[in-house]
Amino acid sequence: MIQKRSMRRSLNLNRLVVFAAVVEAGSLTGAAKRLGLTKTVVSSHLKKLEEELGVTLIGRTTRRMRLTDIGRELHERTQGPLVELMAGAAAARDRARAPRGSVRMTAPIDYGSEILAPLLVRIQKENPGLVIDLVLDDHPLDFITEGIDIAVRVGWVLQDSSHRTVRLGAFKTWVVAPASWAPSAPSIKTPTDLLGRPFIAGSMLKSPARWEFGSADGIQTAQIFDVTMFANTNVAVRAAVESGGGFTILPDFAVRSRLESGSLIRLLDNWSLPSGDIQAIMPAARHQSAVARMLFSSLQTLLRQGAK
Repeated sequence: MIQKRSMRRSLNLNRLVVFAAVVEAGSLTGAAKRLGLTKTVVSSHLKKLEEELGVTLIGRTTRRMRLTDIGRELHERTQGPLVELMAGAAAARDRARAPRGSVRMTAPIDYGSEILAPLLVRIQKENPGLVIDLVLDDHPLDFITEGIDIAVRVGWVLQDSSHRTVRLGAFKTWVVAPASWAPSAPSIKTPTDLLGRPFIAGSMLKSPARWEFGSADGIQTAQIFDVTMFANTNVAVRAAVESGGGFTILPDFAVRSRLESGSLIRLLDNWSLPSGDIQAIMPAARHQSAVARMLFSSLQTLLRQGAK
């Protein structure tokens, strides 16, 4: 049996780990390779452990090693607790290294719903210590008053900001109509063919009824459409079109999934409309939290992957 004896110093648990490695590897050399230590260091730890316990754990000769009865008992009693201890330490270390904290982010309603929300879910699942507060609003929010860490803005002419600005990408603008228009779609070949048809307009735009088109042949034309309904968000505009209210013009990211599902159809796909930018606005890097920097870096990576 292992004798209890008073020791001036606490037992060094690292030496128990070394001892277990020697037993499992069957040699000092094998334990050294497993632990990433030199054979001399392993031998020193083993010797000091025996001195601390006042017993011989492993009988050593020039040719072989033999576990003593006391050494065998110690290994059997400590093997399970050591495994749990090392697993607990590894978990604590990983938890300390993992990003933790909250990030408050704002974006337009359509871009936030269609693009950001699914990507942020992926980021959060990979970082369980992260809490994301996504605030969707088609009007810019004040960084200080609203406690915003990252703001995503989408538009054709974006205002300058005193904060750090990073371009995330661009978007195209498409003419879309309800699926019920499919039979008459082939007759709509130029923007003028849409005159007199009901147009659903976004009231948040500076000139919601006027749009400039360009053809592949270099023809430029501006049209003012007959608005039958205004709505102050792209989400509402899209819903009105899906309900059969008329046609509209929206960013590609706001309608792509509906075109794929068949609830909307695209018109005039051989004509181009003004494209716009997507930007992220943040405080200077030195004023941004580490967790916010991590989230933004992950978001950039996912957006780049999606753009390929």
